[in-house]
Amino acid sequence: MQGVKQGDPLSPLLFNIEMDHLLAEISRQANGYKFGPEVGDLIESLFCADDNALLTNTAAQTNHNLNTSMKINVKKCAA
Repeated sequence: MQGVKQGDPLSPLLFNIEMDHLLAEISRQANGYKFGPEVGDLIESLFCADDNALLTNTAAQTNHNLNTSMKINVKKCAA
């Protein structure tokens, strides 16, 4: 987001609105980490406040999930 000062009462609300949109898009792509045999055994992401992790089984799925509106800070990323 741009244009909202840190500490502004609207900041958390606007952040959550954008993150909700982002999570829905990532979930729609269904490129998560498959951890079991059932259809629902898929985790696409883990979010806590402004920290997040995108989970996938392949590098191609990771690249596909990164093709969103997020800006990546490479210094803080790991694979």
